[in-house]
Amino acid sequence: MTYGEQLVASVKSLIRKLNDPRNFNSALNYQGMLSLAEEVPSKKISSEEETWSDQSILIFRHNWIGIHSQFEPYKSKLNPAIATEVDRAYRDAMASIEEFIIPGQVKTKPYSGLNNQQRARIVVNAYKYRDALAKAKQALSIPSPPSS
Repeated sequence: MTYGEQLVASVKSLIRKLNDPRNFNSALNYQGMLSLAEEVPSKKISSEEETWSDQSILIFRHNWIGIHSQFEPYKSKLNPAIATEVDRAYRDAMASIEEFIIPGQVKTKPYSGLNNQQRARIVVNAYKYRDALAKAKQALSIPSPPSS
């Protein structure tokens, strides 16, 4: 099979998965949010993925934006105090990287230039965000997805 044929087969497989409603439910959605929220401080903070571009801050920022966009529909079903806790944790996570954002540019300051205290602040706030999301999942009684 040629590369082009492999690509077409991959796209067709993705379309089938996207059209299958079993692939979209709160358990799977929330598991994805929590997995990514965990991945930022546990793996990405080491900058393993972005060694060459040195743009890990950009990755953290857009991971959190994406996670929070997925959380938004759940807010109306939550106790307002828990929703506020998640929102606050999100804002704190974003604030921990704000000083490294370059206004008017897509890129951020190089992650390699952060000192250990700055990295530690990001990690602490990232875990607080993950924990607040987990608390909201529990409050919503969302089950874990079945193992594949």
